[in-house]
Amino acid sequence: MKKKWLSVPTHAAFMRRLYVNLLNETSVDLMGGDELAALLAEPLPARAHTLEHTGELNGSKRRQWLCKVCSPYAGTGVRSFETSYFCVTCSAAKKGRVTLCNKTRRLQHGSTLTCNEVWHQQKSGISSG
Repeated sequence: MKKKWLSVPTHAAFMRRLYVNLLNETSVDLMGGDELAALLAEPLPARAHTLEHTGELNGSKRRQWLCKVCSPYAGTGVRSFETSYFCVTCSAAKKGRVTLCNKTRRLQHGSTLTCNEVWHQQKSGISSG
């Protein structure tokens, strides 16, 4: 971008755009050569995706992080919702904390799913229940 004389986006702007692009991916977009399928002899057993409260404290309150689903929906200059819940299974798989709200958001748009359910339906093709 520097060669085109465009300003480099901030990390937050880049991550917001990345999350929106990832949430818009479909299974058709991901179809292609699956070289790793031959390496896997049997499917891995499905593990339950459960939300867990963080044990870390920030003073007298639980420490909170931005929700991975709410962040892309927040507008520019708007803080998204924060949560102290994270998915244990996804955090272990991604080697980093995957923080997700356990509340239904975007009710005005007709959504009845929690951020946890949205994440797992989009990413894993399953809904937590």
